[in-house]
Amino acid sequence: MSRNFLVVDPEDDFEVLRGLASTIRVQILKLLHTEGPKNGNDIASLLNLPQSTVSTNAQLLDNAGLIRPETPNAPKGNQKI
Repeated sequence: MSRNFLVVDPEDDFEVLRGLASTIRVQILKLLHTEGPKNGNDIASLLNLPQSTVSTNAQLLDNAGLIRPETPNAPKGNQKI
């Protein structure tokens, strides 16, 4: 398995450091890396976390540029993946 490295300048990339500063956010990143795209409810279920916790932490990961949420059309409205 190849290793990827993220080079972070603490002065320029504070949001990235903030995004990585939580075990929950690291768990979410690992899950998405191994399992692929998931919606918030799936992540909450797989990690046994409240959906609100996943939503809050996913927003921080998005702000840091560590994830890229998509909102494809779903059978009953839109769903953020």
